[in-house]
Amino acid sequence: MADMLSFRQVTVRSAGFAEPLLHELTASVARGAALTLVGPPGCGKSTALALIAGGLAPTSGSVRVADIDPVPLRGTALARHRQAIGYVPQRGALLSNLSLADNITLPLRYHRGVGPDEAAAALKVLLRLFEVEDPPAVQAALASPIWRGIAALGRALIMEPALLVLDDLGEDLDAVDREDLWRLLWRVRVERGLTVLASTTDLAAATTLGDQVVQLPGRRPVNFRILRASSLTLNPYDPN
Repeated sequence: MADMLSFRQVTVRSAGFAEPLLHELTASVARGAALTLVGPPGCGKSTALALIAGGLAPTSGSVRVADIDPVPLRGTALARHRQAIGYVPQRGALLSNLSLADNITLPLRYHRGVGPDEAAAALKVLLRLFEVEDPPAVQAALASPIWRGIAALGRALIMEPALLVLDDLGEDLDAVDREDLWRLLWRVRVERGLTVLASTTDLAAATTLGDQVVQLPGRRPVNFRILRASSLTLNPYDPN
């Protein structure tokens, strides 16, 4: 059986950066398995996730999602590709003026045009899967961090994707809530047979979810020099 996702010697460079954003990443994820990328900020984790959605091309190497190269996809084909991926960006990126329930069902209403009754029924199915009660009837901006995390995960799963991509899920939660959210995700992944690609800076979180863990090295730090601007610069400590 073909892998759901694969990176082959993938390097991404960007103008203005001496070091590559991502350097020769090789990894693959079988269907129903989970891969976690772990490393410090700036090591290329988010860049690797962005390659999955198309729109960003590697400088060298190749990326395949369900044996399809997402780079040349355009128009309707690209839209279908992205809708088949459940994506949770850093800190969830919920719409703060919408309720938690409306945030969760937004993809169904926007992409599929479903009505209120169908959206409510899909929400109930998802909440039963999560084994949680109805979300508080408040705007996302006023909800607790753990409910914002649950809502972000629910929004990514409401259209029943086969591939779930998570960028630092739970990074803004305390240790107890973060572990609860990762354990919820583990159970849902097994029950639905999801393939998961996740990123985190936390090695403990990475091993909680990932069947495989790939550690990305940090880029070399940039050395700065302080330059004297000019002889006209005023020195407040100079009495003259």
